[in-house]
Amino acid sequence: MSMGKRFIIDIERFLEEVESWKGTPFRHLGEQKGIGVDCVHLIRGMLINLDYPGLADLPMPRYPRDYTAEDAGTRLVDEIERMLSGRWVDPRDAQLGDLLVFRIHQSQWHVGIHIGNNRFVHVYEDNEAHETSLLDKFWKRKLAKCFVIEAHNES
Repeated sequence: MSMGKRFIIDIERFLEEVESWKGTPFRHLGEQKGIGVDCVHLIRGMLINLDYPGLADLPMPRYPRDYTAEDAGTRLVDEIERMLSGRWVDPRDAQLGDLLVFRIHQSQWHVGIHIGNNRFVHVYEDNEAHETSLLDKFWKRKLAKCFVIEAHNES
């Protein structure tokens, strides 16, 4: 298990980027700020704009068109690991910049990004990218995993 340096080190720039995505409507498999994104592309778009190394060159996420498919949760976790360097930690240890993975139903999973102060930003069906409290009973109960995004080691 790697224990590298966290990717998000410029907090002001990170929070400005997050703010710029708020209000973007949900669009399944969408990938454009202000036009439409889904939860995975919201995170990917933010990280690309924050210059996460190599992410823009990777193929688009390969999760199912039907995000309620039986293996959607496994595929979401696989895509996070394929696109990013990092490690899984206990969700109770989540910090600013970490990815939060929620298990909504047995086969429906969701991802958002921690922005500090027990809050995260995400987008989901019939909604737009927005901030939500991790203390909200629904989201607190559904939080399943936390992924610490680490900076690539420069060799």
